[in-house]
Amino acid sequence: MESLVQKKCSAKSPEDFLNLDQIEEALMVNLSYKLVTILQKQSETKNKISKKDFTNSRFALDIVKTSNAHIRYVTFWFFR
Repeated sequence: MESLVQKKCSAKSPEDFLNLDQIEEALMVNLSYKLVTILQKQSETKNKISKKDFTNSRFALDIVKTSNAHIRYVTFWFFR
């Protein structure tokens, strides 16, 4: 997952975004970045707040955004 987070956009022209492989890679990178961000926040606040408080109130917006990215990726994967 770390290698996905480090990737940058390789599209050079608008036509590159019609390539399904590049779209899939972009969705994977987006999802990986969001997951890594949540895991980093969890490890930073591990001893400061309870697990229930973490999932319910502190980072709920990040979790929802990551869930949306996951749904986009899985929907694309099934569509493809």
